[in-house]
Amino acid sequence: MNNKNSINILNKLSTKPIPFAQTNEPNLFQLPVTLNTDKGKVTINAVYQDTHPDGSSHKGQTVIMLHGSPGSHNDFKYIVPLLSPKGVRSVVINWPGMGYSEFGIVAANFVGVQPHIGVRPFFAIKFLSALWEFAGWLRLQSVLEPIYKTIYKWVGFKVSDGSIAARSLKTMTATDFDIQLRYLFPLVMNQKIRILFAYSGDDDMIEPERSEELLDNIGLKEECRLVYFCNIHFLIESNMKKSQRL
Repeated sequence: MNNKNSINILNKLSTKPIPFAQTNEPNLFQLPVTLNTDKGKVTINAVYQDTHPDGSSHKGQTVIMLHGSPGSHNDFKYIVPLLSPKGVRSVVINWPGMGYSEFGIVAANFVGVQPHIGVRPFFAIKFLSALWEFAGWLRLQSVLEPIYKTIYKWVGFKVSDGSIAARSLKTMTATDFDIQLRYLFPLVMNQKIRILFAYSGDDDMIEPERSEELLDNIGLKEECRLVYFCNIHFLIESNMKKSQRL
């Protein structure tokens, strides 16, 4: 069966999410999602976490959580249990190739308008990603897996195998830093959406200057910004008033 036929079959499936039964983790669902790419439409099986799949939540409050690279819905395992008792609906996405979602499509989370220190030098990221793709043609990716895993461990990330590290690199190469503002402006201008942008003040991978530059460019108010410092007992520095918190 070729890819075109596979896509047609998936498009005929119901768009109603169904439980993801390959794990005992709670509130996981799967849904076929069709994405437009430069090479045409591609459908993948996306797996996500939804604490209120019926759509109900306290006062209509919903929090959508997007992990980094590498990452998965488990990155928010300490946050979701705090929101659920308050009736807040949590929707946690697994990007393609991450968590339980199928891979084959590259997606990028919101980042700064310039490459941060974690992806510099950027040409090295592109080289390692291209090398992985080339090794795939030669069926030698298994040889590179321990190398890529070691690189990620050296940087400070925990990955279960080198293929996850390679897919993370591929995600980075697809990030268009210069067009991030195009996606963020509509969110900031929408008065119905409450935004809280949290970032680290001492992150070894993303300098706080990159985050501040992004927020200044989109004109995000100071009361919508939250900075935390991991080396001061997880001290949270924020201008938000208690009444504005959940």
